[in-house]
Amino acid sequence: MKLFAQLATAAAAAVSCKIGLLSNFTYAPFVHFSLDRLDINKHFNAIVISEENGWRKPSPCIFKDILDRLHITDVADVVYVGDSPLEDIKGAKSVGFKTVFVSSQFHSLKNLVESNISADFTAKNLYEVSVILNQIIQNR
Repeated sequence: MKLFAQLATAAAAAVSCKIGLLSNFTYAPFVHFSLDRLDINKHFNAIVISEENGWRKPSPCIFKDILDRLHITDVADVVYVGDSPLEDIKGAKSVGFKTVFVSSQFHSLKNLVESNISADFTAKNLYEVSVILNQIIQNR
């Protein structure tokens, strides 16, 4: 995760992108502690944790909160990466984000297909996510 955050930050900096973290975690202090301990909190321009704002993905409210914190008004260039078909992909698409589904220990590509929710892009791992994000950035 630390390497991915560093790669994402480098790519974002090269094209003036902002990076946000959106989490449904129920105990925000643990998230902040973990991000600090991994030394990756500095890679995010905004962090929204459901316990702190009162909404959980897939509610459009939590996605709109991250937009507000990032000072983004046009979602045309927003790309959301997540591993949950319902919480991440459906939620992000509900507010107009482009989506990248990445397989994880919790959700596989099979889960995405079975959910009948479609992502704009799919990735088997974080390396593939970085390739997809670079392609999106180059095609802007």
